[in-house]
Amino acid sequence: MKKNHNENSNVEKIDFRGCSSKKESAIIVLSDKKQSSAKLTIKNPEKRAIYEIKVDGCLISEDKIRCDYLIVLGDCSQYYVELKSKSHIEHALKQISATIEFIQKNYPELHNGRIKAVICSKKVPRVTSSFQNQKARFSKKYKAKIINAKEISIENSVRE
Repeated sequence: MKKNHNENSNVEKIDFRGCSSKKESAIIVLSDKKQSSAKLTIKNPEKRAIYEIKVDGCLISEDKIRCDYLIVLGDCSQYYVELKSKSHIEHALKQISATIEFIQKNYPELHNGRIKAVICSKKVPRVTSSFQNQKARFSKKYKAKIINAKEISIENSVRE
């Protein structure tokens, strides 16, 4: 896929309250050293512009439930990222849901973007029937894919 330099202009105009940074690296690593030792590696072989928004403690600084990061691509595709040192995946999904609701309310320019939830857990999570039900409701409500991984590739994800 060729890099479309015009695709980034809409995202660049969005005011994320000083909580975003534009990255065009082949490898981007997200981590939260204060809360979790888990980290997510984003492979970006085409060095597309990626907007990394620090949600927890910046975009949403109030004492509200929220995920750690939001990654936005130039086509407004959104990756909501929650880093977990333990395998609390049910809570991670609640954090991502709350952040999606916040973004949909406050950033209408992102409404047409595809949504993916990325839960990055240091330990392999135990998948319960309760989580499977929660996952099905989440996927239906947000028309979103849920990914449990320590590494994602933007190149492959965009082409899905």
